[in-house]
Amino acid sequence: MYCSFEEGEITNVAVAPEEQGGGIGRRMMEFHIKQAKAKGIQRAILEVRISNGNAIRLYEALGFCNSGIRKGFYELPREDGVVMSLDIV
Repeated sequence: MYCSFEEGEITNVAVAPEEQGGGIGRRMMEFHIKQAKAKGIQRAILEVRISNGNAIRLYEALGFCNSGIRKGFYELPREDGVVMSLDIV
């Protein structure tokens, strides 16, 4: 997570395909959120491939909201990114 003033950007969270569904991603995200709170971060943002429904559902379950679309954000394959944000209290 990059931190700048009161905002944190989560840049990369990945779980090996054979390990997905076991709660590892949730624990990583909960760790990031806990660290952000400890650093006084008030808002976390991230981007996720629009086709990554599992990740989007996880982020929504953790309280992240869709903040917009970045057209053509990802390459190989070219794909839009969903910008998601979480207000941390």
